[in-house]
Amino acid sequence: MYGAGARSGSISLEADMDRLSQEEIDIEDAAIAQLMPLLQGPDQLGRLQNFKDDFQKQYEVAQAHLHSAVQTTNDDMRFAFEQLRDCVGLMGNCRENFREVDKLCIEVQTKLLPEHKEIRKYGVARRNIFTTLQINEDFKRVSDKAKVMLTKLEAMQGNERIPKADRQIQEVYLMLRNQVQFRNKLWRESKNYAAEFRLLIQDRFEVLNKVSTKLEGAITDNLTDAIYLAETDPTTLVYTAKIIEWEDRAKTKAFPIWNADSALKPGQRNDGIMYAKAIQMFHESIQENLEYAEKEIQEEETLEGKINKMDDLVRELNIIDMKVVPCFPPKYNLLNFFYKRYQHFLVLEVNDLMGKITELNQGETLRLASWIQKFEKHIKSFMGSRAVPKELKEAVMTLAQQYKLKSQDTLSDPINMVFKNLKKDEPNQRNNGTYNTYGPRDLFSLITNHFTTIKKKYDSGEAMIEIAKLYGTLLNKYQRNMVAYLRSVEFEDDKILLESKEKSLEFLCAWVSSGYQYEEVMSKLESMIGSKLARASMKKEGEDGGIGENDIKQQESSDSKGFGAQLEKIFSLTRRGFRKVADEVVDILIGFVLKYVKDGDACKALFGHQWLKGGATMEEINGVLIEEIGGYLKDYNEWIEWEEYKKKITGITLNKFFQEYFAYLITQRPRVTDDFLTRLKTSKTFFKTEIKEDPAFEYLDKKDETSAFELFEAFERMLGVQDALELDLHFATLISAYEPEVSYEILKHAMRIIPGVESRDREETLERFQNFGRVLADKDFESFEETKMGTKDSSFYLDITFPREKKTLKQGANHAKTQSQGGKFLNVSSWFSNSSGNIKEKKEKEAAAAAAAAAAAAAAA
Repeated sequence: MYGAGARSGSISLEADMDRLSQEEIDIEDAAIAQLMPLLQGPDQLGRLQNFKDDFQKQYEVAQAHLHSAVQTTNDDMRFAFEQLRDCVGLMGNCRENFREVDKLCIEVQTKLLPEHKEIRKYGVARRNIFTTLQINEDFKRVSDKAKVMLTKLEAMQGNERIPKADRQIQEVYLMLRNQVQFRNKLWRESKNYAAEFRLLIQDRFEVLNKVSTKLEGAITDNLTDAIYLAETDPTTLVYTAKIIEWEDRAKTKAFPIWNADSALKPGQRNDGIMYAKAIQMFHESIQENLEYAEKEIQEEETLEGKINKMDDLVRELNIIDMKVVPCFPPKYNLLNFFYKRYQHFLVLEVNDLMGKITELNQGETLRLASWIQKFEKHIKSFMGSRAVPKELKEAVMTLAQQYKLKSQDTLSDPINMVFKNLKKDEPNQRNNGTYNTYGPRDLFSLITNHFTTIKKKYDSGEAMIEIAKLYGTLLNKYQRNMVAYLRSVEFEDDKILLESKEKSLEFLCAWVSSGYQYEEVMSKLESMIGSKLARASMKKEGEDGGIGENDIKQQESSDSKGFGAQLEKIFSLTRRGFRKVADEVVDILIGFVLKYVKDGDACKALFGHQWLKGGATMEEINGVLIEEIGGYLKDYNEWIEWEEYKKKITGITLNKFFQEYFAYLITQRPRVTDDFLTRLKTSKTFFKTEIKEDPAFEYLDKKDETSAFELFEAFERMLGVQDALELDLHFATLISAYEPEVSYEILKHAMRIIPGVESRDREETLERFQNFGRVLADKDFESFEETKMGTKDSSFYLDITFPREKKTLKQGANHAKTQSQGGKFLNVSSWFSNSSGNIKEKKEKEAAAAAAAAAAAAAAA
């Protein structure tokens, strides 16, 4: 075997040598392969020593790393051998300990085991003796413990209450329960003893009934004074609630008076006897408290005193919510329990006060409304929006309406004074040359001061809407006064008279500029009320009294949107009312321009022989007309601040000028020839050019310009028709430009001068025109524009239609408006109707009068 091993070792050694030789060869080849790229030629052999030094350094570093690794391995092996040596020592110690255990076991088996039964008997006897002695001691101390409990209970009551003795009532209850359990245990075990022992138990524990009665009385007092204790000693209230809960859950009851015959028949768990008593005590306490509160409220003579007493009850609800409710388990639902009863009482008191609403002055009306809204908010924050009684909301609205009626008289006089000053004050010229009035400023200051006074006293959305209606009603009256004043206008020569007093164009332009300021003021006022309205809709989150949070948010959103829509409608109508006032002023300004043009020589020369000459003469006549209109428009543009109304005045002026231009043409009854139509077309081109070049028309809107020249072109085509049926194409243009009755007359007279229309076709054409007008009136081509809110019979009614009776102002004032039969078009009395165009008709009337006079004279002769 050894020989085989030697041979095997020899072969292995030779194999290792061969392997090493082969590795040396491989290393040499690897070195050559590494150096070859570095030595590209014989001239680089001098660098060979440098390469050798580098490789030597790398070799030394590798050797150092290898030496460090070997040293670390040796240290680890040495530590492992030391740990093994310690383990061997510990195993030897364990072996010795096990030998000691075996020796003790043998001693127990041989010496103590035979006496085990006796030892156990001695142990049981010892425990019994100790228990007997303990029971005897407890039995003797029953009276002493009862005295201690009674002393603590007496100290807890009235003025003798021990400060900071929060746990006293719980300690007494626990002591009582221990004694009751001890008594019941003795009673159960006394059946094995003599009757004298049972009588002794009854006599000794009779004092516990007195303690039980006293403790139950203390619990009753604590529940009755729950609000007071919640503020001064909440811990005692918590322990009282604990006792009630423990007693209801306990199998052995501490409070019923002990009866020896029923001692072995305890109540069931969770029977709720004490809970029912607690609820009854709360009910009686609330009833007593509210009866006392009602007596105090009735004794108060002033509204403020009554509200203060009602506020005391609301503060009690806050204490109940913040301090009483946390002291009791959720099953009591005390917040809802107290709230329903207090709320019912306060609603009855509010109804009683509402029965005397006519006796309240404005301040008292606001005070009561403010308190009701505060109480509403209180209910919403604790019980949710649905818990607010309908009577409270109706009361707030009634108070707001009552305040509104009383405030109308209070605010009417100052607003009337603003209007009086507006009529008599001279216009204020600003740095930019525009004119305005102080009306918007004074009106806004007046209403803002009023709103600032009352906004803190109204917290509900309903009340805010009533206040907005009050302002809407007063402002509507203010607008009606403005319109009535403007409709008193009269033109006398070159003067404008309002209520028979001369007013300047600057005065009227200031009223137009103020319309823009009125709009800004109304937007600010709407924003103020809207902001208050939004705050009034906000509620505390998380205290919804059982109502879901999403329900509250949906209710808030619905209320906010409903109130917001009403507020927007009120102020939208109010703003539009001031626009209608501005429109009235615009009518006067335009009427004055057209009157000036009508009285001028250029107008009287229209369509006469000078105009028919054409050329420079006709251009001069047309140029004077544009110059006269442009002069006024230029002044209006400089004096009016409202750019929208600058455009409106320019557009309406041009359209009305062309309307009356052709109305005048019809009254002149010229002979319509090709030459006449050429002059008309030339005039149109001239007007277009002049309007584009004249700076006075810079605010002319493209839409207004288009509609004006569409009317011009329509008349060109009408006068040149060859068949009466072609006139049907222009019915819509006539009705849109003139009031229906006026358009009918214009068409009627126009057909007399149109060469292409025979007399037999006129009646049929007029009939077709009337039918067209009826069809047009039946169709609603325009969206409905709401101009009213509320009803005439109600306390709130806002109407911005400002209807006008049909009448003619002095000298046929052209700005006068009347409602058409369809209610859509405005009637502008022709300012050419009394002009020289009616000379023929005038002469005919004069001739008829002369003939009648002659006949009368002949008859007299």
